[in-house]
Amino acid sequence: MKKIYRNLILVIITLFILSKLYEGFIGPIAFVTGIPDETIWQVIAATYTFFIFLLIAVIVQNEFVHGYLERVTQTKIPFLIGNVVTGFVLSVGICIILSLVFDQSISTLLATLAGSLALLGFALKDYAVALVTGLVLNVEKSFKVGDEVSIDGMEGTVSQITWRNTVLTTSTGATIFIPNVSIFSTNITNFDLPNSNSLRSVEVVIDYDISVESVERILYAAVLSSKGPKFVGTPSVFARKLLSNGILYEVQFTIADNRDGLNSEHAVIRSILDCMRKSDITVSNRSSDLLYLVQQVKLFNQFSNEQCLTVTKYLLERRYAPLATIVHFSEVRNSLFIIAEGIVKCTMIDSEDQLINQNYITTEFFGTDALFAGMPQKINAVSQSDVLIYEITQEALQSIFAKMPELKEAFAKNLALIQWKALNRNRYEDTIKPEELEPLENFYSGQIYANYGQSTPLM
Repeated sequence: MKKIYRNLILVIITLFILSKLYEGFIGPIAFVTGIPDETIWQVIAATYTFFIFLLIAVIVQNEFVHGYLERVTQTKIPFLIGNVVTGFVLSVGICIILSLVFDQSISTLLATLAGSLALLGFALKDYAVALVTGLVLNVEKSFKVGDEVSIDGMEGTVSQITWRNTVLTTSTGATIFIPNVSIFSTNITNFDLPNSNSLRSVEVVIDYDISVESVERILYAAVLSSKGPKFVGTPSVFARKLLSNGILYEVQFTIADNRDGLNSEHAVIRSILDCMRKSDITVSNRSSDLLYLVQQVKLFNQFSNEQCLTVTKYLLERRYAPLATIVHFSEVRNSLFIIAEGIVKCTMIDSEDQLINQNYITTEFFGTDALFAGMPQKINAVSQSDVLIYEITQEALQSIFAKMPELKEAFAKNLALIQWKALNRNRYEDTIKPEELEPLENFYSGQIYANYGQSTPLM
């Protein structure tokens, strides 16, 4: 028994005994003080009754609020809640003492007490709601400490559930505090219920010349032979889409612990690549499509297959949704953009300072001055549909020139030809005189020399 309980019980027993000793205690006190016997008895009775309720309040606070409830909810309940409960028990005790011991009407006191409790309840409503929510979360066991959950789109591991907040730790180590009150009105996904199994998938595109049966057999074996993941059940292989460059296959597998998701996908992909390499199967790619695209672009006119193939290795794929801004006018971005799919609306200022709009389609490009001369972009480009664009950056072009310096002259010639046709679009002559192109070729050769190093000027 706790010391405080023992002391309170001793005080209660002592006061109770004294209240029964009329001749041995109450009578002499009344005689000495001149206070009526009845009044002295009421004071003693009221005192030991108050201590009885004090004992009850302490037991409720220590054993129920900060004992049983905290064990059940596995959370630390704030002392304010325990003090409020203690105050309520003592208030009930005082009302009983006034009514039964002093025979007083307590209707006015009860009305005042009810009003006070109402004000107190309003002031502490957030605490009460948060506490009740915390209790419900722990009783319902929607999730517990250690579970991997998603609450209102925020994913992480539950590290703590307090009376006010649920604390998540994300995969990046960040800590998220979610008020318990808000959890009642949001969606909760517990990845560990009914168990921690997790369905994962990996996609791979394989050429049409490989039979579906062979692909299924190889991918199935690749998943089972991957090292690290603990699988549940057997994997599945599905042919999902017929693409322009191959068949899209999806490999589905279930792992025993959702926390191993990224590691398991890495292991499966690595195993798939190993098995395909051993079977002399290559993952389909867009290299052939890119080569064909580069060969159709006027900027690469007369380039050899080897030169075009070198360019494809430095193209960066960019995808844009409709109405997405690709590049801003006057933006400092030293890149050229080649349209592979979709339509791009380009707004620019012509030689007469007039604002013009023009739609660019497949094989067309923009950004030559930005790439070759290091100037700010001269157009504002916005996608008009789903768009696939390939970007050549200044760093990429520097690498291309390092491998094939002869392309500096080739680019200068093509840029000169493109510019000449733009300036003479109304001419109907089939042939172009070399002396007409020479100034433009020297101009672009000088730009390339200034931005990318030594180049032999054209004479």
